[in-house]
Amino acid sequence: MEDIAITITAKILEYLVKPLSDHARYIFGFNKIVRNLHDQKVKLISSQRRLNERMKEARRKTEIIEEAVEKWMNDVICVLEEVEKLEEKTKENTRCYHGPFQYLLAKEVARVTEKMAILNTNSNFNSESFSRRTELPGMKYFSSKNFVHSKSTERAYNELMEALNDGKNRMIGLLGMGGAGKTTLVEVVGKEAEESHLFDKVVMAVVSHNSVVTNIQGQIADSLGLILKEETPVGRAQRLSTSLENERTLVILDDVWQRLNLEAIGIHLYSVALSY
Repeated sequence: MEDIAITITAKILEYLVKPLSDHARYIFGFNKIVRNLHDQKVKLISSQRRLNERMKEARRKTEIIEEAVEKWMNDVICVLEEVEKLEEKTKENTRCYHGPFQYLLAKEVARVTEKMAILNTNSNFNSESFSRRTELPGMKYFSSKNFVHSKSTERAYNELMEALNDGKNRMIGLLGMGGAGKTTLVEVVGKEAEESHLFDKVVMAVVSHNSVVTNIQGQIADSLGLILKEETPVGRAQRLSTSLENERTLVILDDVWQRLNLEAIGIHLYSVALSY
């Protein structure tokens, strides 16, 4: 019973002493509290400059700054405005603030100092939480100004759009002589498919005579915003295939001159609609 009484008494004293020590700090430690304000301000401005440089570098790389970072920067601007006002008040302290007024000012300075300390602690954003790659414009990148409207191109356009809207086709072929305007046509069709949300994603890759698998994979990956870190074509194909399975994707392969091993590229016809 005596032990319980001692424990209770100790706990009561703990709750009494801490508030009293805090009050004493505000009254007798004013100058130290003001110095802490200045120290945290210097650290925060340094953190702000560091992140500003990181933001500039990220934007040069066309990356998008994460909302948490933007919020941190805005919070810093707001708290530094508070600090500026408090610094003016602390300069006037010797003339205007005494007794209870100094006590209240010290509490306010300590509060803002704590806010800056938290912001300083939260300033160490890692690369994943700081910014992300900007999505490429996709089919919007291609201009339609070279598209020649004629009965034949209109018919081909309508037939392609009808085949895509059907939903049952997994491969659509567009054949013709070189220079007939097939590339421009599929660019127009791809833009329409993307803008009408017929597919979640529309990507285009140029195959050409020398159909290098890694080059085709790279073009598709760029359009998907995917980084292929695998060292072998097979590993890249598996990574690409996994990404394509996440969304309904129209893959346009242009300038195809020979049969392609689509699986080697990373394209499975059960997961995508394909035009070439």
